[in-house]
Amino acid sequence: MSPLIEFLSTHDVDIMLIGETKLTDKDRLNIRHYVTQRQDRTGDTRAGGVAALVRQTIPHERVIFPATVIENVAVRSPALSVQRWPTDKYNSTCTSL
Repeated sequence: MSPLIEFLSTHDVDIMLIGETKLTDKDRLNIRHYVTQRQDRTGDTRAGGVAALVRQTIPHERVIFPATVIENVAVRSPALSVQRWPTDKYNSTCTSL
């Protein structure tokens, strides 16, 4: 068993984000019970690349952003809700990046 598959199984991971996959479009990344969403570097260069592994039981869709120099992969799912903080309560302490 590969270390990645063992980690997913041992820790019961729902979603894993991976950076520096170093995969090309000729490579396969198929893991049982997971849907793979990935963005590889163009060409045959083995550098960069990102991926998201999402458990098959989690409904989701890939979100495509306009091309930039930032490698990205994003998914959206109604099954994943994020608690939002009331922004007016925290505005005085927030700073811009």
